[in-house]
Formats: sequence, C-alpha cells, structure tokens
Amino acid sequence: MFVWPTRTYQYWGAWLLGGFVFLAGHGSRAELPAPWGERALAPPASGPREQAMAEAWASFQRGAALRARGELEPALAELGRAHQLSSDPALLFDIAQLEQELGRNALAADALGGYLRELGPALPEARRAATQRQLDALSARTGTLLLQTNVQGATIELDDAVVNARGFGASISVDAGKRRVSLSKPGYETKTLWLELAPGETQELRVDLDKATAGRSDATAKKPRWT
Repeated sequence: MFVWPTRTYQYWGAWLLGGFVFLAGHGSRAELPAPWGERALAPPASGPREQAMAEAWASFQRGAALRARGELEPALAELGRAHQLSSDPALLFDIAQLEQELGRNALAADALGGYLRELGPALPEARRAATQRQLDALSARTGTLLLQTNVQGATIELDDAVVNARGFGASISVDAGKRRVSLSKPGYETKTLWLELAPGETQELRVDLDKATAGRSDATAKKPRWT
C-alpha cells in the first residue's frame, strides 16, 4: 500500500494550525479537529487509481494554500475536487467548515451529515458528539422546501445553484431567509419566484411549467420570466 511521504503530513500540520485559529473563533467548533490530519490518502501501489489519488492530494494542497490566503471559494472548489477524486469522506468535514464560513448553512449541514454517516461509528465519542452538536446548530438555521412540478426532469435552481432533482420534484434543504427558485426545461417557459423560509420550517411548493409559445423557450429566451 502506498503511503504519502512525511513532508505531506508536515504541510497539513502547518495548515491545520491555521485551521485551529479559525475554529477557535467560532464557539464549539473549536472542539472539532480536522480529520485529514489523521487520515492520509492511501491509494493502491499502481494504476489509474493511484494517479487519481495523487491528483486529489494536489487539489487538497492547493485548497490548503488558498484557505491560508483567505480565498475561500477557490479553496472550496479544490477540496470538492479532491473529494470527487478520492471519495474520502474525511474531506466532507473540511468542506463543511468552509461552507459554514461562507454563510451556506444548508450546504455545510449536508456535508457534515455525510461525514457523520460515513465515519461517525469510527470516530472517538467526544469528536462524534462535538460534530453532532455542530450539525444540530447548522440544521436549526435551515428550512426544507418540498418542491413539485408537472414536468419530469425540469432543471431546478436555488439562488445560483442547480439542485439535483429526480422525477417531478425534490426535497431541498435551504438556508433560512429569502430564496429564489427557478424551474426550466427546453420547450417550456421558465418560471422564477421568491419565497421565504423560517429556521426549521418545511414549506411545500408546486410550480407548473407552461409550454413555450411562438418558439420561445428556456433555450431561446435571454431572460427568465418572473412570476
């Protein structure tokens, strides 16, 4: 089994120290050590998987450097790529911290929930409990949108992000507050609306799309129709 050289742990340790400074300013999150300090990537000895894991580690290093400079969005993109390449659930913890600092509590809760589902049983009890407390605090700042439409496979956008949807709707965890929702599909008129959710609120919403007229559709319209 391939093991990353000692210098990579030293690099992580330097960035982790900065991470603890960040965490210490956010209440109970100071209790939560970043797990990659204890979980090195361990790819097979050779083959495509090893290359993917090496690329994942390179993305992680770039993300660490960006985080140290305060460039949070690019750092998050690099950590997301590292997670996509490595499938290492430990990275979800670090992704959650960045999402929370960026003010995206729903995405932070989603990442932290995935971390607990994948690694929770193997975590020390104190860390698991601290992580659960952070997840509970994040969840208390979010709401749930139960969205349905009459068109299968419509693209759903929440603010500026595309939501993964199946069939005729989706259950979406969203940050509390005022949110913009858009639905679109080629051959149909785009519909966009605003809604507001309170923390902990579950709101049901049905948005039906109309067939495009006079050749107008989402594919040809320059701007969405606001309703």
